[in-house]
Amino acid sequence: MDSDCQVISVTACPLGCYVAVTKKNVQKIRAVVNDLKGRLDPACQCMYKCSGLPRSTSCVKGRCSIGGRR
Repeated sequence: MDSDCQVISVTACPLGCYVAVTKKNVQKIRAVVNDLKGRLDPACQCMYKCSGLPRSTSCVKGRCSIGGRR
């Protein structure tokens, strides 16, 4: 269901800018992202130009997906 999804900002090399996750897993995913950020080689220097936070998510075949932009 679309309302079960949420977009979170990860902005970490090589993870990209945003990821759509189920709302019930937001804290778990943030913890995993923070753990991965702590393990990254300091020399890793991705240059992301993240646009505004996506404004919508949808559930496609049981997976959260990012929709349009704000």
